[in-house]
Amino acid sequence: MNSDVIRISALLLLAACADFSRGPEADAALDGAPAGSLSDGGSSSDGGGGFAARAAPILASNCQRCHNAGGQASASRLVLTGDAARDRATVLALISTSNPAGSPLLIEATGQGHGGGAILRSDGADYRTLLDWVSQGGKP
Repeated sequence: MNSDVIRISALLLLAACADFSRGPEADAALDGAPAGSLSDGGSSSDGGGGFAARAAPILASNCQRCHNAGGQASASRLVLTGDAARDRATVLALISTSNPAGSPLLIEATGQGHGGGAILRSDGADYRTLLDWVSQGGKP
């Protein structure tokens, strides 16, 4: 029972907006989380749709809370507005269609070089959806 309370508390904290105090500890917490938890559920990598249908909702729910004009990460390269066309232009500068998994967007989302720690699991559905979108050329 006590370990369940601790696990639930940890998941709730990790699922919230990344804050710059989390740092590397988030990686360790994510490593022990069961598949399908945290920020990896709900999206499908079915190959359909473009940025507005697939990538924008993931970024809005996982990144925009901090990555907005007034947010903690407003000085970063990723500042989201909520307007899919404008946000896609910003996000395109952070992807590599020739090396999708090496895209800064995906690398930082998993916590590497990201001041807010890990946001997505590399084995999670949201990550796979973004990877698929990048692999398909970052279509609109």
